[in-house]
Amino acid sequence: LGRRWHNLWGGKLRGSYGTTESGPIFCQPDVAATEQSSIGWPLPGVALQQTENGELLIRSPANTPGLWNGQDADRLPAARWIATGDLVQRQDDGGYLIIGREKDMLKCDAYSISPVEVEQELLKLSDIAEAVVFGVPDATIGERPVALLRTTSGRELPTQQ
Repeated sequence: LGRRWHNLWGGKLRGSYGTTESGPIFCQPDVAATEQSSIGWPLPGVALQQTENGELLIRSPANTPGLWNGQDADRLPAARWIATGDLVQRQDDGGYLIIGREKDMLKCDAYSISPVEVEQELLKLSDIAEAVVFGVPDATIGERPVALLRTTSGRELPTQQ
């Protein structure tokens, strides 16, 4: 996208990431400069943590002092960390990549599966043009991952693939 923008308009396409509760958190100064579509690097004064499953927690001077929930204002914990619900992966260059949403994870036989990561792997196959992965309820394992695929040729894939 960044390269197409530059070719069309002649300037750099910049990106940012933030939340309603915290304001801006990341800045991507040049979308075309990274191989993967990164959300960029944390802004000065922003602290980050990740939970075991990769959910991004943020703390910033701009964080709201509390969250409104129904009739009561929920105060943030003293440390003021906000759980974003986004699953992120730190890249080698220090930038961050969103790989999914916490609530979108499939629970399959005690494992958490990221539909986005499975889709990305499927799209690496030369025969696959489009992929979408989702879960269907399964009484034995919780959720069974299902992939809907469109091939580059329009033909069906052999079942062993």
